[in-house]
Amino acid sequence: MTKPFHFEGKVDSVSRSKRGTFIRLEISEAPAELLGLQPGQRLMIGASPLGDFDEDLGDGERAVQTAGILCRSSAFWDFIYHRHRAVDRPDNEEDAAKWLRKKLGIDSRSDLKHNEEARERLRVLNAKFQEWSDR
Repeated sequence: MTKPFHFEGKVDSVSRSKRGTFIRLEISEAPAELLGLQPGQRLMIGASPLGDFDEDLGDGERAVQTAGILCRSSAFWDFIYHRHRAVDRPDNEEDAAKWLRKKLGIDSRSDLKHNEEARERLRVLNAKFQEWSDR
């Protein structure tokens, strides 16, 4: 069974036919799991708009969103406990956010909007988490 995966994309087009609704996505960084799917593969899909259609969120806002997504993920809580030898496994978003702020050297996740060094540390940490969760 393939583990769940996530990605960011933009809606390119939406069309309807007798067979159903077709949504074409533009994905800049498609995960390997997505590229390995075969035609006809069924998926459970959840989506959340990231902002206005023409709005580019920018690196800072995107990093804040990424941090929020990570802190709400029980898989990330496991990663903190197993990979980073945390004394206690976080079991909620608040505990994970506290750990993440300390790890990134910030007082608030919103600091990621303006702190390029912390964004880079988050990018590296997220890459390690993705690698760990794909194992």
